Amino acid sequence: MGPGRGFGGLRVSSAFAMAFVVVLMMLLTSIPSSSDGHAPHFPSSNNDPENPYEISDHAKSWVLYSSLAENGVGYYRVGLDTVDRLLLQILVPVSEGKRGFVPNIAIMIPGGTPGEPLPSFVNVPEGYGHEVVSGSLPSAIDYEGITATAFYTVVDFDEIVGEFADEKGAFIIAVYHPAGLHGDYALVMGYKEMFTLTEIVMVPLSLLQIYLWAGNGILAVAIPFALVAGFGTIPLLRDRSKSLARKFIRIAGFLFLATAAVVTVQMTIALSQSGWGSEALATIGLIFLSVVLGALTIRFSVRDFNDALKTRALLMGLALVAVISWNGYLIGPLLLIAAATMLRFPRDASMALEE
Repeated sequence: MGPGRGFGGLRVSSAFAMAFVVVLMMLLTSIPSSSDGHAPHFPSSNNDPENPYEISDHAKSWVLYSSLAENGVGYYRVGLDTVDRLLLQILVPVSEGKRGFVPNIAIMIPGGTPGEPLPSFVNVPEGYGHEVVSGSLPSAIDYEGITATAFYTVVDFDEIVGEFADEKGAFIIAVYHPAGLHGDYALVMGYKEMFTLTEIVMVPLSLLQIYLWAGNGILAVAIPFALVAGFGTIPLLRDRSKSLARKFIRIAGFLFLATAAVVTVQMTIALSQSGWGSEALATIGLIFLSVVLGALTIRFSVRDFNDALKTRALLMGLALVAVISWNGYLIGPLLLIAAATMLRFPRDASMALEE
């Protein structure tokens, strides 16, 4: 092994690249954003007035992606037994807004007074009053940098509620279209950015669903992913000269590059609808991070290794960065972890990943 080869040769470049990735992630978090971070969820059943979708914490930032059938209603139960702030927004994909799909919200209040008349297909529980928040189509299209999507914000409600209720109990939030039109929407609720570990880890898969919700189509996701991931993966299937661990690392690297390709396409589509704004800087930063992470991982897969312990630590570090930056659609980080577990101790130098 000549000078500059092995882990010693990687020491400066790999450490510098890892530090660069971490610093870049810190810079991304400091970019001003016009939208708060919301935990994405996809309710499977929210159209039964007798069994509304339960929202456990009205203050936590949620975004609930859903759809209305013809004459359909989405029902959500919110525990709000004190006077407190209630933040609600309704987002619709650009294509839905342009065809006239602009939902309303009915806030159903225990012990409240009846509000303006509701369509016959909207059910108000016995003993509840209601307040209608009507939607309207704004002139501007919003762009969200983290998800790389464009949408209309058709309802924006942010008030102190609770004093409107004569009784304490659960509010019911009903989302409906006044003319009974069908379409996709997202209910945004809450103002405190709180995320569980599961929500953070599952963001990559949630993003794929959000892209489809935005109306960009499966091909806008599948084609860039298949082109980039396939370019790096298919040749490895016939290459018997590389160990399984090296193959895992290389595939992970191309999955990180595929993430960049998919986000680039989504950003291009969304910005063509909304126009340029500062939010796009966050998306560009995430794309750059994916490219750096992918290139570093691919380079790592073709070098010699003379210290199994440090190699394993670097692989685990790459996997961690990939998870918290939503790269590789969970498969990439898992491949790096699998490669790290293939190391044997003690082990001589370059053979560490070969068996």
